[in-house]
Amino acid sequence: MARKGLKRLEIWLPDNHPIWQYPPGQRSPMAREMLDLALYLEKRLRRLEEKLDTLSRSETTDGGNSREDTTASINPDLFLEL
Repeated sequence: MARKGLKRLEIWLPDNHPIWQYPPGQRSPMAREMLDLALYLEKRLRRLEEKLDTLSRSETTDGGNSREDTTASINPDLFLEL
């Protein structure tokens, strides 16, 4: 039965694939959800990798001194007077 705007995908999976743990009737929706989630995660990971590459290049360009020294020095004498 053809459904408007939809195409059918036939795939072969091993007997021990997790999709077979779902009862018939729930497998197709779960497989669709898994595919959608995988595509979403792939996009997010690609964006993270691009951002990490950008950060890596900026640190390499400025010699790794792009961050300010945020370590505070504590004077023990002043600290103990509080």
